[in-house]
Amino acid sequence: MVESYMVDKMEIRICIGIILFYIPKFSSSTHYQIQETKVPCHPCHVHLSYGDSTSDITVMWATEKNCNSTLSYGTDPWNYHSTIDADMTHFDHPISNGLTCIYRVQLKNLQPNTTYFYRPTSGGISSGPHFFKTPEPASSITPEFLICGNHGGDEVDSVPYIDTEVLSGQYDAVLHVGNFAPDLKNKTDDNTTICYPRSGDFYMSMMSNMASRIPHMATPGNHVTGDLFSHYRHWFSMPGTSWPMPLDRMWYSFDIGPVHFISYSTEVYFLDNELYIQAQNNWLMQDLTIINLNRSAHPWIVAFGHRPMYCSSGDDCATADSKVRKGLENLFFTYGVDVIIQAHGHSYERLFPLYEGQVLSNDYNNPKGPVQLITGTSNDHVNVKSETTQPWSALRIGGEGLNSFSRMKVYNTTHLLWEQISPKDKKLLDSIWITQEHHGPFIAPKPKEPVSKPKVNIEGDTPASSKDQSEEKIPSKATDTASSTGNEKISGKPSPVVEFFDQTSNKVLVGVGVGIISLVLLVGVVLLIKKKQRIRSYRRWDATVDYGRKFYSAYSQVGKDEKDGSDFEVDSTEGNPSSKLLADK
Repeated sequence: MVESYMVDKMEIRICIGIILFYIPKFSSSTHYQIQETKVPCHPCHVHLSYGDSTSDITVMWATEKNCNSTLSYGTDPWNYHSTIDADMTHFDHPISNGLTCIYRVQLKNLQPNTTYFYRPTSGGISSGPHFFKTPEPASSITPEFLICGNHGGDEVDSVPYIDTEVLSGQYDAVLHVGNFAPDLKNKTDDNTTICYPRSGDFYMSMMSNMASRIPHMATPGNHVTGDLFSHYRHWFSMPGTSWPMPLDRMWYSFDIGPVHFISYSTEVYFLDNELYIQAQNNWLMQDLTIINLNRSAHPWIVAFGHRPMYCSSGDDCATADSKVRKGLENLFFTYGVDVIIQAHGHSYERLFPLYEGQVLSNDYNNPKGPVQLITGTSNDHVNVKSETTQPWSALRIGGEGLNSFSRMKVYNTTHLLWEQISPKDKKLLDSIWITQEHHGPFIAPKPKEPVSKPKVNIEGDTPASSKDQSEEKIPSKATDTASSTGNEKISGKPSPVVEFFDQTSNKVLVGVGVGIISLVLLVGVVLLIKKKQRIRSYRRWDATVDYGRKFYSAYSQVGKDEKDGSDFEVDSTEGNPSSKLLADK
């Protein structure tokens, strides 16, 4: 009986570590901010991201002043076997009164499916213990992701619910599709200068409870365009880029199991610099070309960026000449991107597979184009109209989707589950299975069939029942047709040639065509036979005569001067000449 109440020593140590970790979290956000201010070297805003592979984890935090900083980590919460010095960058935004010293440590070659504990330390003051778990090996993982966009503001109602989701341990990363708090800007009551809570710092503090446990993969949004994305480029370090991220490299990719993720910037299309557009376009083509060369290793390609290419909520995505659509749609279609995740529109919207405005199918079974999803539900407001008149819009959720988030689970190389969740009651707002058995570049659909003109009788009068319809369906460029044929006026009566072909069956036309071709071939053969020239050959007396008879020997080639000799006779027979025996003279 005594043994049944005994607890493993390691389990006790882990429980104590978790309890110590949660003690600061029970205090109010106001108190938490005050404590940060009183201790200039206190490590704050701890968050993670993936490095160049899932075996690499990047740890970041911030302090008010520049402090000597390190990171200790290991698989034992009380015995860290390694300590690494941190890199630091100074971030002093002109309108910001927030923390200005940001630190980064990159942990390399970690073991898969392993829990690591870590403590960032600045100026001798530590934070944590924090912990994270590395993903399973690529061959056995069934990855799952939590996704949100337009996330933040003065009241982040969904954060506690997202924290609870993350603590379940089922997710491998959080994808943030742009616009933070909003975009880490610090605001006052009149939205001009800083006041409590420093909006960017407050948001990062709230998110650190989640972001310190699971990689937080973010893409830039539109709210930071004016200050050239300073907050985003300093606060986040992403795979394959330098840090702080340069303006011409705010895009990246990473692989988890069967999925190749691409984060791209839609904001390059709204900056006055074509070089950013070209730089991203070149990088995208190179990245997509490489992944398609070995598509079997990562068959799913999932791209995420802030502004949608199509939407029902207005802005660039609702215009006929959308900049984002013009820049990205053909590229993603040509290289076979399976899923495109977007935000910005302050609503949830799911689209049918489409290309250039044409719906390719009304389901998601082996779609012939990318599946586009918009998960932009903000905590401050939602575009409340749920109905849509667009044929490519499968579902749109308005007010009911306030603060909702998405989750995506990739079961294998062919099946992906997408769900939209209401945070407070966990209500399932939307759910679809995407099945793709033919990963790879998509093939552009055939253009829509042109609308045929109504029949016209020989007198040139349009029937009254179809007169109005014909006026709508006749192309507006009819006047161009008239000008190209001279000064002839367009009338209802067709020309004799058009009338002949209209009244002649296709079978008759085919028969006539075959007859003409046969006749041409026959004439050609006869001409070749008649033009065939006779082959002339020459023969002369053979010098070797030993029994009183004369022989002629044939020669295929005879010199010009020899042909006139008396010892030659011309054989006019066709074919190759041969030696002949002639009678004695």
